[in-house]
Amino acid sequence: TERAIKDKNAKVIGVFNLESVEWQLLHEASRLDAYQMLVIKFYWLEDQSKHLLYLQVLEKLLRTFVLISTTASACHGRWQMAENLVMPRVMWATFLRKDAVQNATCNTQILMSRECNGDSAMANFKLLPGQGFGEPEDLIFDVFGQSYHPEDPKDVEYILPYKEVSLDLLRTFRICHKCLPGLQRIGPNKDGGYLICQHAAVNSTAAISIGIRGFDPFGAELSERFEVRVDGFDCTEDAGYRCPRELKKCRFDFHPFCVGKPFGDMDPKRFMTITEILDRFTKPFEEPILKIDCEGCEWSVLPEFSLEVLQRFPMIIMEAHWLEKQERHPRYLELMRNLLQVFVLVHSHACNVFGVWTIDKTGFGMPRIVELTFVRKDYALAVPCENSIYRDGMDVRIARMFDELRAEAFRLPPAAA
Repeated sequence: TERAIKDKNAKVIGVFNLESVEWQLLHEASRLDAYQMLVIKFYWLEDQSKHLLYLQVLEKLLRTFVLISTTASACHGRWQMAENLVMPRVMWATFLRKDAVQNATCNTQILMSRECNGDSAMANFKLLPGQGFGEPEDLIFDVFGQSYHPEDPKDVEYILPYKEVSLDLLRTFRICHKCLPGLQRIGPNKDGGYLICQHAAVNSTAAISIGIRGFDPFGAELSERFEVRVDGFDCTEDAGYRCPRELKKCRFDFHPFCVGKPFGDMDPKRFMTITEILDRFTKPFEEPILKIDCEGCEWSVLPEFSLEVLQRFPMIIMEAHWLEKQERHPRYLELMRNLLQVFVLVHSHACNVFGVWTIDKTGFGMPRIVELTFVRKDYALAVPCENSIYRDGMDVRIARMFDELRAEAFRLPPAAA
């Protein structure tokens, strides 16, 4: 902005793609009129706790600019507050300074991006119900009641009605075992790094990494440290991922397939079941590590696993999304109970971006998104139960611009009598 102000003859375009920091940046910015055009990627529009901030930023922009184009991200789905109020969760917006624009007719059309194989056949849609956006069913959001404290905008909880099934689900996240000899962090000290059980990794020769979005530092480091062969899967990216040159022992193969049922207009040939992946990419005697981080698809993929298939894995590292969606708690509970027949949960860590959910009038709740490490029971030892354990030096903030959610964010009910 300072450079734009100094050169009064310059026609400056500002492009902001900062993954949620853009709102605070624009709120604090001065002299935005130095730009002739702004192109901004707005993230997480469904986060109702920040809607006041979002409104203030948009009102500020519209005093100087007009909005001339919006493009929805095909990767992140949509949110809705009512049947006839639907918007993308993430979208690009182009603003043109008022002195450079001609009058135009208002409309509610939004373009569809080509990222994540957004279909050009759906290039135009309106903010009306019933429009197919090409996202998995798990990425449709309903925004509901929250407690919001203006003095601390990050202190927000999603309040759910009292239901026994929700309490039972919370109980499945208690930590009552530890892995032997201990946990180790693999991957970067930010989003994309996870804690693993060392013993389970040492005894493995292969790993399956689902949902890599063209980048898998966890898989690469896992291969380098434990000399396992990693097969990475993602149908939303055509560009393959390779081991960094400095990792001499790393073996990583990328495959442009997703796991589970086809969604949107994706080619069904780009989808495989977990059984097909095991048959095609692993040997019958191998016990591969499984890492799954597919932005919500885990809840529709893992039910496909039979107990026989689950027994193949010594360890499952999973990012569990959108745990506040109470209408899906029966499904989530069934899945967790199925996993816990073979595995025990040895680690949980909160995503510090999306807040927590609480069951009304109970005080019980947990973060909306969590990183979980399960190990097969033969790799674990029973210990006194705790809600969660924050491990300093290994657990790190996923988003560094926000305060960490530590073990206190897990407020789980005791075991049922």
